[in-house]
Amino acid sequence: PVELSELSEASDHILVGRIEMGQVIDGNCGAQYIVRITESLKGGLKAGSSALFSNPAPMTIGSNYVLFLGKDVAAFAPIVSKNTLGAGTSPERAELCAKNRPRLTVNIWGKGAFKVSGTYETAENVAIFDDYMVRMPKDLEPRKLDLAKRYDTDTDVGAVDFESLRALLKSPSTRQPD
Repeated sequence: PVELSELSEASDHILVGRIEMGQVIDGNCGAQYIVRITESLKGGLKAGSSALFSNPAPMTIGSNYVLFLGKDVAAFAPIVSKNTLGAGTSPERAELCAKNRPRLTVNIWGKGAFKVSGTYETAENVAIFDDYMVRMPKDLEPRKLDLAKRYDTDTDVGAVDFESLRALLKSPSTRQPD
């Protein structure tokens, strides 16, 4: 797993926004999405604008996310895997996908997209994340959402209070220069 601070530092943009649209990318190269930005926590994109990005993991249209985005050619992927697009594929397919994908992509193979949602367990919004891939600071008090305590994700995953995560990402100690 990577630390949240590593993920933040390695991301060109950290955005909060609503997924407005998605479509499959030609050449079996994943999916691309458009997010309407409600808040930019890092990078030069402005609230109210939209951004196009790719994500190898599926996303829910109409849902809110915290997105850790990097440039596609240099996306933050802390482990080299032959299963990731480009590393274990033919050079022709890697080139085709590089041409077809948007410039921005979700970091750490799509795990840098934290869905913001309420749960049956609590009324407050939480940011749902893959706790096998991302390690939260202890002061955020991460918890596990299991099958009996969540309704909008298909795996047992971690969750942190969204407002606490937002405040941490906005703090000068974790915010990187634009």
